[in-house]
Formats: sequence, structure tokens, C-alpha cells
Amino acid sequence: RVGSEIQMPPPMMGQQSMPPPMDMQSNESNLDATSADTEKIEEIVEAIVEEKWTELIKNVNKIIEWKEKTESRLVKMETEFDNLKHGFDNLHQGVLGKIGDYEHGLQEIGTDIKALEKVFQKILPTLTENVNELSRITKTMGAQQGSSGIKKK
Repeated sequence: RVGSEIQMPPPMMGQQSMPPPMDMQSNESNLDATSADTEKIEEIVEAIVEEKWTELIKNVNKIIEWKEKTESRLVKMETEFDNLKHGFDNLHQGVLGKIGDYEHGLQEIGTDIKALEKVFQKILPTLTENVNELSRITKTMGAQQGSSGIKKK
């Protein structure tokens, strides 16, 4: 415990000088001056604190205003993003619908082409046969007209 205590030197007896005695008026004027100085210091300190406090409040209000503007912009951006997403989803669904319609149209065209192919398969041999027969008839008639003396125009 010896190291943790601060030891004071023993008071010097007899060697200490005493301040000269003061009169009561001097004491009172010193107290008044000290009191006035203290009040003046307190006023200055209060003025400085008030000035700094006002400055701090202004800065805090600026921060609050910035925060509110930023939050407002963020909400606006979120709303615009949601609107864009909704628009994109609608566009996507529309494109998918058009692709489905296109696919359905192609299937119908394919079915129609197959039906025409079957019709041509049935009609074409008969049509070819009839054309050949008409060709023979035309040749025969042409030969008969040529031998009977009828001229072609």
C-alpha cells in the first residue's frame, strides 16, 4: 500500500510566510469583482453554448431534410421500378400470347396444307387423265377438220 498513496511532505513549521492581513473593504470588492467576473464568464459560456446549440440544430435539421428527400426519392424509385416490372410482365405475357397465336396459326396452315395435299392426291390423277383425254380429242378433231377442209382461224 505504500506505493499507491501519495505522500505529502510534512508542513514546514515556522518557515511559512503568512499573507499580510487584508482589510474588510478590500475583501468585499474582490468578492464583488470575482462574482461579476464569474457572471460574465457564465454569460459568455452560455452564449457560446447557445450559438453552438443553434448551429447543431441547423445541421441536424439539414440532415433530417436530406433524409426525408432521400426517402421520398427512394419511394418514388421503388414505385417506378414496380411500374416497370408490371409493364415488363404485361409485355412478356403479350409476347407469349402472340407467339401462342402464331403457333396456332402455323398449325392450322399445316393442317390446311395436308388437307390440300390429300385433295390433290385424289384429284390430280383424274385431272391428268382428263387433260390427256382432252388433248387426244383435240388432236383427233384437228386431224378431222384438216382432212375435211375446214380451216383453223
